Amino acid sequence: MINMNDNYSKHLRNPKWFAKRKAVLKRDKNKCRICGAGKNLVVHHRQYHIDKKCGRFINCWDYKMKYLITLCRRCHELGHKQFIIRNYKFNITN
Repeated sequence: MINMNDNYSKHLRNPKWFAKRKAVLKRDKNKCRICGAGKNLVVHHRQYHIDKKCGRFINCWDYKMKYLITLCRRCHELGHKQFIIRNYKFNITN
């Protein structure tokens, strides 16, 4: 689980995230799902999930593929300006 005060970039350097990111990029054919660009790609979380019990975000690599999407940096930035990314609280059992 990610503590809200943790350094998120630390989690993005985790080998588990690299593997998940690679799978998402492959599924999306290494192209932005909005504009089709093939450079400067990021994997975006469509929504964030929080464990109700401890109040922490789940690890970025534990998201189901349907909640992740490949975007170019431009579309990613525009999306964050235009849309609010929802937080959903779940009872997560390990």
